[in-house]
Amino acid sequence: PKLPFTKTTLYTIAYFLATHLAKWRYPYYKHHRNFSWAEAYIWIRSGIRKINYRQNEQGIQEELTGTLSGKYFLAILQVHNDAQIREWSDIPSASAFIKRTIKSFARDGNPDEFLVFKHHPLDRGYSDYRPLIRQLARKYNIKDRVYYIHDQHLPSLLKHAKGTLVINSTVGLSS
Repeated sequence: PKLPFTKTTLYTIAYFLATHLAKWRYPYYKHHRNFSWAEAYIWIRSGIRKINYRQNEQGIQEELTGTLSGKYFLAILQVHNDAQIREWSDIPSASAFIKRTIKSFARDGNPDEFLVFKHHPLDRGYSDYRPLIRQLARKYNIKDRVYYIHDQHLPSLLKHAKGTLVINSTVGLSS
């Protein structure tokens, strides 16, 4: 089930606290994330970005499920340190996926089609691909046909997409 951001944040704090307090019992345990104040800062930044994206992306969901329905390809981004990318993909990073996708879309996409990058919600505080996406969209002369979105309703986007691009993501199954 989908958890609201506040509840997820509280569960994360409890998890980090429990892990820190039980550290003496499991001295060789290594977690994929750093338990530190830096991690807390990232979650705070994620909350601020969530508020900003909600304001800045008003109307995008309606546009994608309305006038652009059936006219866009949805590219799903993984979290920056996802094992699916690190261990089981020939694409080394989300940035490389973005570069490859935009180049391919510019070369092979129809002029009336659009490309929509959907940011992973758990990567919100870590990564911002907006500068990269803008730069590449300008470079390949498709800036008016590329979107970068965050907290839009994924099932609705999938229903209205012409196709979905993923890197070993479970979203591929939903698509």
